[in-house]
Amino acid sequence: MKDATSGPPAGSSARAFPVRKQNVISQRAGKDTLLYDPAADAVHLLNPVAMTIWAGCDGVHAPDEIAARLANSFAGAADRDLVADVRATLALFAARGLINDGTD
Repeated sequence: MKDATSGPPAGSSARAFPVRKQNVISQRAGKDTLLYDPAADAVHLLNPVAMTIWAGCDGVHAPDEIAARLANSFAGAADRDLVADVRATLALFAARGLINDGTD
């Protein structure tokens, strides 16, 4: 049984705090980053924006916090719906098996 202080804050879903899978290996490739998932024997190429989102998948940051990091890091990013963009990217990461929801 979890105590009241563990896990995401009350009223939020575990998916709101995504966690990178431990077995995924990352390697910089110029401005981009390669992810290798040995379980799926798959390689994924992340641009700098996607890499910033990936870095935020630490089980601590919610999508709105990751979006704020993007707004501070990339010129012109504040003109977009960054939370929606972050959620869409997280959905892609989840569909490809690259992140956990923080509950396992």
